[in-house]
Amino acid sequence: MKLLDEGQENDQPVTWEDQENINKFSKYNIKLDALEDKFKKYVTEKEYLDDLKMELELADEDELIK
Repeated sequence: MKLLDEGQENDQPVTWEDQENINKFSKYNIKLDALEDKFKKYVTEKEYLDDLKMELELADEDELIK
């Protein structure tokens, strides 16, 4: 498979099955992008919560025992 030169048109017909596969791929690719974005948000939130946990543990150590 090669890229067409500028101004050239493709004479190859696209079958219904090929078009369906192209559409499925596109949908899955969009879902993948959305899931990757969601995953990045969860990673950021986990890092924030880990930092918060560490701060709470350190604050607990500094507390005086009565």
